[in-house]
Amino acid sequence: MAVQKQKLQKGKKSWRQIVAPKMFNEMALGETLGYTPEEMLGKRVVYNLMNLTKDVKRQNIVITFEVTGIQDGKGTTSVIAYTMVPSSVKRLVRRRSDRVDISFACETADGRIVRIKPLLVTRGNTTSVILRKLHHYAADYALKAVKRISYEQLLNDLVSYKFQAEMRQKLAKIFPLKSCEIRSLVLGDAAEKVRRIELQPEPANREPQQEQAPEQPQGQQATQESA
Repeated sequence: MAVQKQKLQKGKKSWRQIVAPKMFNEMALGETLGYTPEEMLGKRVVYNLMNLTKDVKRQNIVITFEVTGIQDGKGTTSVIAYTMVPSSVKRLVRRRSDRVDISFACETADGRIVRIKPLLVTRGNTTSVILRKLHHYAADYALKAVKRISYEQLLNDLVSYKFQAEMRQKLAKIFPLKSCEIRSLVLGDAAEKVRRIELQPEPANREPQQEQAPEQPQGQQATQESA
């Protein structure tokens, strides 16, 4: 008896929208064609930060999103990478300047593993001793700063340029910097070799005590009352 193979009827493909996370006001990132909404899971979208923030100064950054959920037939995403465009990195390094590249994996306050790559460009040439010191202090600052905040807050600080500005302010005490950027931030996994640190508790702010007036001798006090 001949067995006839029946074709699996999947239905008709349709366009389904992919949206950004709440930090980007759930902006539409694009559409994808598929039979079911679940086919969107795991798909990635690369988007320029200038188009997300409407800030021309951020056109040298691209954000990588990954579809991690389905809501109302739309693909909801999360940020898995923050990356500088390679051509913009080359433009930062000019003559009479030195470059410091740093790369290590660390952990955020909510337990997310990230690989962060700071990039420093000095305002003029300097010695190898100063470059090693910049490397050490930049890595130490980034490690502690990332550990104190959540992954979402870290992304917000990178997009608003708060993280880079605070790092530059700290390192400027060692040597003047032309640029202090985060060349790349990529969400990692448990297999990464992570640099861990235990933060020391910050000292409590003590309220200043009011100064008490010096006590006067009893004899002098009695003389003033009689007067």
